[in-house]
Amino acid sequence: MVSTQTLIENNKDLYIQATQHPFLAQLGKAQIDPKALQSFLNQDRVFALGYCKWLAMIAARIPLLEQSSKPNTHDVDSLHLMSFAISNGLREVNMFPNTLASLNLEYRAVEANAACFDYVQYLYQLDNNDDAIVALWALEKVYLDGWGYAKSLDTSRSSPYSELLDNWTCEQFVHFVDTDLKAQVERIQSTDTRRFDDIFASICRLEIAFWEQSLLLQ
Repeated sequence: MVSTQTLIENNKDLYIQATQHPFLAQLGKAQIDPKALQSFLNQDRVFALGYCKWLAMIAARIPLLEQSSKPNTHDVDSLHLMSFAISNGLREVNMFPNTLASLNLEYRAVEANAACFDYVQYLYQLDNNDDAIVALWALEKVYLDGWGYAKSLDTSRSSPYSELLDNWTCEQFVHFVDTDLKAQVERIQSTDTRRFDDIFASICRLEIAFWEQSLLLQ
C-alpha cells in the first residue's frame, strides 16, 4: 500500500518549498506584482488545457471491460473521478479570462513558457496509471496546500485576491484531493516506494519552477 503522508514526509523540504513559495507569500499578503499574477494566470490556463488532455489519457487506460464483461467497481469509480476532474479543469479554463478581467489584468492566448511546457510533458510521459494517479494526487495536493498557505496570510480577508484564494481552497476541492484522490493512491498495491517518492519530488520541483517563472516573467 502507498501512504500519501509518507510521500510528503519523505520529501518534506521540497514540499515546503513548493507550498510556501515567495509567489504564494506575496499573493497571500496582497503584495504580488500584478504582472507576475497576470503571467501566472495566463500560464495556468495553458497548463489546465494540457492537464485536461492528460486526464483523458489516464481515463483511456482504465482497464474497463478489458478482461471481464462485468464492470469493475473500482474502474467505474476511477472513470467518474477522471470525468469530474476534466469537467472541473475545463470550467477553470473558461474562468481565467473573466478572473483576469475582474482583477484588471490582461488575458492573453499565450504559448506555454518553459516551466509550463516541461510540467505538461512530464505528465504526458507517465504511461502507467499507478504513476499517473500518484502524480495527479501530488500536483493537486501541492496546489491545494500552497493556496491554503497563501490564504492563511490573508488575515484581514480584505484582499483583492480573496476570490482566488477561496476558489482553490473550497470544500469541494479539499474533498477531491484529501478524500477521493488520496483513496485512489492508497489503494495502489506496490512496494516500490522509491518510484513514487521520485514522482512526488518531481512534481514539487515542477511546481516550484512554475511559481518561480511567474515571478521572473513580469
